[in-house]
Amino acid sequence: MLLFTTSVSAQNWYGKVGLGFDVSLSDGMNTNQTINGYVGYFFDAHQAMELDLTHGFQKNDVYYNRIGANYLFEFQTSDSMSPYLRLGVGYKNYGYKIYDEIYHEEFADFKVGFGFHYYVDPNWSVNMGIDFTNMTNDYYELKWRNMMLQTHIGVAYNF
Repeated sequence: MLLFTTSVSAQNWYGKVGLGFDVSLSDGMNTNQTINGYVGYFFDAHQAMELDLTHGFQKNDVYYNRIGANYLFEFQTSDSMSPYLRLGVGYKNYGYKIYDEIYHEEFADFKVGFGFHYYVDPNWSVNMGIDFTNMTNDYYELKWRNMMLQTHIGVAYNF
């Protein structure tokens, strides 16, 4: 199979979809499967802003929805490989069911992450990354116990 490679600098808009999972750093048994979607814009060959939409779910009727804004910096070490750093802020709405009642909790969150894009042609890339997210609200303070490790893998299309 022949793979074509190119730099991302020619395309400004991109969209990504992916799958992943979250693991609580305070309780490794608390995991969520996730579906991620991103729409972003490259201001130059290295810097982008992106809108982040995530739906996380686990058994026992627990789920969350997240919307966030991220700053992305790509290093572009070669035409095909681009490691990146991500900083972001977001809003999470957790829902869970206890007996027959559905409850919701809202959180602000802060995200720091890294990963890479591997460009297989001028428009398509495979991406893989790890993010660390800390959540807070009126009840939860910004503490280590509120950290989540989020992993994701997906594909991206550059418009």
